[in-house]
Amino acid sequence: MWLPILATNSLQFSRAPDRRLIASRYWPFALAIVVSIFVTSMFIATYPTALLTVTIGVAMVVLSLNLLLGLKLRIGPGRRWQVGFGVLSGALGGISSIWSPTVAMYLVARDTTKEHFIAATGFLFLAGVLPLGAGQMIAGFLTIPVLLKTLVGLVGFQIGEFLRNRVSQTQFRRAVLVAFLIMGVRPIAIGLF
Repeated sequence: MWLPILATNSLQFSRAPDRRLIASRYWPFALAIVVSIFVTSMFIATYPTALLTVTIGVAMVVLSLNLLLGLKLRIGPGRRWQVGFGVLSGALGGISSIWSPTVAMYLVARDTTKEHFIAATGFLFLAGVLPLGAGQMIAGFLTIPVLLKTLVGLVGFQIGEFLRNRVSQTQFRRAVLVAFLIMGVRPIAIGLF
């Protein structure tokens, strides 16, 4: 999914009206993602895939259910929270190429508006995609045939853009949480079966 992540988040972040504010607010988060995703992605071949996919899936399901059921995560605005979530996001991203759940859960728990959510995820996903690509190239995983297959992911971006402009803030938040719940069940099933 490297190419769609790069393309869609470049576009998403370039459209954000408050790019400088987002970058200045979330740079500690982004820096933590960059460092941890690069380091972990270079060793992707040494991790036990089934264990990792199940772990990521369980984390996504637990966090999604907590927020869908109205339980509040107490996450502050401070840099320590951002760095902690950034390191966790980067480690997961380097291992599995999936760092969106922890980024999204942080932003949802902070009750960001949908426009702020889109701008911040665009910035934070963009921050992680370049070191991920570099680490995967070093590990021999990012090849031309793989890049060509990932172009299909661009279709999903277009559908999401269309839908985002037609839903309320509450519907958007619920849709994000339900999507992460469903995406969390999938790696659990793959890892266990």
